[in-house]
Amino acid sequence: MRKGKRLVLGVLALALPAGCSRAGAGSPEGATLFATYCSRCHGLEGKGGLSTDAGSAPRNFRDPSFHKGRTDADLRATIEGGRGTVMPPFRGLLQPAQLDALVQHLRSLDPGRSSR
Repeated sequence: MRKGKRLVLGVLALALPAGCSRAGAGSPEGATLFATYCSRCHGLEGKGGLSTDAGSAPRNFRDPSFHKGRTDADLRATIEGGRGTVMPPFRGLLQPAQLDALVQHLRSLDPGRSSR
């Protein structure tokens, strides 16, 4: 394994448990998938990021208003189909169980989740 890959994996190993230790956290698999496929744009903690070339900022999954009115099926459809030119589709890349784990992880980022 190259040194750069070991470093990235080491950083993820240290960061993921801290991000998933609170009550109601998603599955370890969902956190790993998020770190692998989503954190580049949405940040490891899911807080979003800077605006893209297309002019929109990556979604902040820590915003309770994001989760209101969106079903798990809505989240899954967006992951599978992407969002135009700002988010690639992941259809065919992730298995159904992985999509479910990723949606569960997104839900775990909702700070209002425990109060519902």
